[in-house]
Amino acid sequence: MTGSLFSLQGFIRLGELDANGNIGKMRWVGNVPEATLELGTSNTDKNESFSGKRLQIGRLATGTTAALNMTLDYWSSANLALAFQATVADIAASTVTSEAFPSGLVAGDQVRLDHPFASNLVITDSTGTPATVDPAHYGLVGHGANIVEIKDVATYVQPFKAAYSYEAAQNIVLFSAPGKVVFLQFDGINTETDEPVILDLWRTRFDPVSNMGLINAEYGNLPLSAAVLYDTRRAADPVLGGFGRMLQKKAS
Repeated sequence: MTGSLFSLQGFIRLGELDANGNIGKMRWVGNVPEATLELGTSNTDKNESFSGKRLQIGRLATGTTAALNMTLDYWSSANLALAFQATVADIAASTVTSEAFPSGLVAGDQVRLDHPFASNLVITDSTGTPATVDPAHYGLVGHGANIVEIKDVATYVQPFKAAYSYEAAQNIVLFSAPGKVVFLQFDGINTETDEPVILDLWRTRFDPVSNMGLINAEYGNLPLSAAVLYDTRRAADPVLGGFGRMLQKKAS
């Protein structure tokens, strides 16, 4: 048996690890158009010094490394948390009253509200009995309902003050959660033979996203890389190994 050609596709799932390294709940990261496993060793070479030709007479292995590079297509809070080494928390919907704007605004100026996804915006001025600004003199602009554009200050007394409602949101704080170690499984299929292939990597630690296009002419993605770390607990089991293992069905 000489083997077969191969072309792999499949699911990549990440699993939480507890303090003892046990694998908890898993999640599928979505479509991954590219994923590459890189294995390597570092070495120190020794050349002889007696023949006059400095021939290599030894190689000492000084390290073993494994890394994974992959591209995520799916935009989700969990994927963004992984890419940005971020914490994700919910912000409840609520209302705001008397949020002060900067003074000295003129027509054409834009002001950022403290909360995005605003609605029911009402602006008043700073007279003793605050006057309500005509809605024709301002408006929300942009996609996030977060920016107010002043169209006409008229004779109103500044600073203006805003009252509005805002919707619930997910807050993703960049670099607020150092990259944690997770279990990674490639649940794949060799499309040449329709045979399943499973790759288990016991401990992977992702770096933050290397680059993310904020303006896309085509579909965007999240390119990620991870170090595959040595698992001293599983290394003692020859069936599991320290870095990971690959499983495939035994030929009948």
